[in-house]
Amino acid sequence: MQKILDWKIRDWLEYHQKRVHQGSLNGSPELQQTWMGRVMWKNPLDCWVYQEILHDTRPEVIVELGVAHGGTLLYLSNLLDIMGLAKSQLVGVDIDLSRVQDLQIPRLHLIGGNCLDPSNFQKVAGLCNGRRTMVIADCDHSKDHVFEELRHYSQLVSVGDYYIVEDGICDVMNWKPVPGPRAAVEQFLKTHDQFVDDAALREKYLITYNPKGYLKRVR
Repeated sequence: MQKILDWKIRDWLEYHQKRVHQGSLNGSPELQQTWMGRVMWKNPLDCWVYQEILHDTRPEVIVELGVAHGGTLLYLSNLLDIMGLAKSQLVGVDIDLSRVQDLQIPRLHLIGGNCLDPSNFQKVAGLCNGRRTMVIADCDHSKDHVFEELRHYSQLVSVGDYYIVEDGICDVMNWKPVPGPRAAVEQFLKTHDQFVDDAALREKYLITYNPKGYLKRVR
């Protein structure tokens, strides 16, 4: 085995994806990343960036499209508590909510079904109405789906806050689906100049699963 100190960034990403990020799916459940014991499919450096964003923007609502095991929802809830944002709400949308039925988060609103279903979008919009909102998109990673999410849910993001498109790393590393989230962001930014790619600040740790994915609303 090649010495770890000789690994290229690509080698580290491949290792992290298979053994840590999704270790429970690939034969190494003991290495699976968790938050407070709950499975969390995230790059830990991105988790740190989320903490910085929440501190800077103080959102009143955080929408997560695609909640999986709920590790991110628990993480975000804990951060909101630490920051004294007890009134801030979480909204989670997923086709399959079976893995999060045991989540005990009083501030959490769960919505089952496709996030692009108009009725589900209206439910989310109602919860965000008049509140400072950010969105994290971690759902179907195909380009067309991500682009449609952007077209709809970007409307809910408050000026000065973020729409985070996760897993643009798929395009960089050629992990299916390709084209994926990063390609969708590039298409979206061509016609939506109210958002900018805030990579200079939010990708400062260099290793990220969300390249070109930290979209800040500027107007």
